[in-house]
Amino acid sequence: MLSPLRMRKLTRFFNVLDGNVNGYVEAFDFSRFVSVLSQIRGRQESSPERKALQGAADEVWKQVCKSADKSNDARVTLQEWLSWNDEIAKPRPTTGEHPYAQLSGRIFDALDADRNGAITAREYRDFLRAFGVGRDVDVDSVFAALDANRDGNVTSAEAVQRFAEFWSSEDQNAVGNRIFGPF
Repeated sequence: MLSPLRMRKLTRFFNVLDGNVNGYVEAFDFSRFVSVLSQIRGRQESSPERKALQGAADEVWKQVCKSADKSNDARVTLQEWLSWNDEIAKPRPTTGEHPYAQLSGRIFDALDADRNGAITAREYRDFLRAFGVGRDVDVDSVFAALDANRDGNVTSAEAVQRFAEFWSSEDQNAVGNRIFGPF
């Protein structure tokens, strides 16, 4: 069962994903995100970068829909979202791997606009703006906290660690809790 802290964080993330604020996360929300992020990044609809981003978003949606959409109506309610996230927080018995690791990698790929293996503060800011949450997040402060080695970039390893904190930490002050803004 989800703790109150994890429920607040995951509800916040659900609301971030629900781009049209209709109470469901659905394919449209992922396409909208790609469209807005591509606009922010100046990517044309036919550009390879936008096509790659859309492909990654489609894969994330397929994973979420397949695992979380228990009613099989091609949309995920908050309750389905919370139930699914409660399930994925548990390591797989055979490998010990957390199911959110793959999802975290895909989110990192969406953040890493230039595909150099690291996220800059600008890439992070653009990502949040595409979700419509850039205004309520002190991006510079959060980014500095995410950047564990203080080199001005967040590497894949740093990001995966922070995403793991977001998904599973019970520490209210864990840095990863701030990835998607205040909860």
